[in-house]
Amino acid sequence: MWFTEAAVPPMLLFGVLGVLLLAAWYPQRRGLFLVGAGCAFAAAAATFFIERWVVTDSEQVELRVFELADACQRGDAPAALEFVSAQAPALKTELAAGLALVKLEPDLDVKDLSVRLTAANSRATAQFRANGTGELRGVGAVRHFATRWELTWQKEGADWKIIRVQRLHPFRDEPLDVLDKSSP
Repeated sequence: MWFTEAAVPPMLLFGVLGVLLLAAWYPQRRGLFLVGAGCAFAAAAATFFIERWVVTDSEQVELRVFELADACQRGDAPAALEFVSAQAPALKTELAAGLALVKLEPDLDVKDLSVRLTAANSRATAQFRANGTGELRGVGAVRHFATRWELTWQKEGADWKIIRVQRLHPFRDEPLDVLDKSSP
């Protein structure tokens, strides 16, 4: 397992080590310091490329959240429903009803995304905010919305599928009905 989710801390560590070794090499001109600095800079570069190559489970779930948001924003119900597990048919119905109820504008913004893995990395909980503008179909009312969501994902084969959706109050940790039009 990779020792960090972000490549920046180890890259900075290797970079600082390389600079310190270069600083030690300069007055003494000892080849060992120069070789050490080169190895540290090479390790920083290797860390960058390894981080791009290795995709952790939590990074996969993060990507799935953004892909789901994109499908919902496009109003592509079949694509959005592909994110839901076959073991959650009621959830598929609820998602289809939500997409039929609201047309999202192109300004949908997903932020504050955090993913927590459980059950030996076979389940994940993703919490995030989704803000933007949407139109209630049939009413024609366009309004800004600020929402918070908690999606529970389950690994099914090589893919992550949603098994539970909980809408949260945007400012308090209170659950809300997913399709409640009167809540913020």
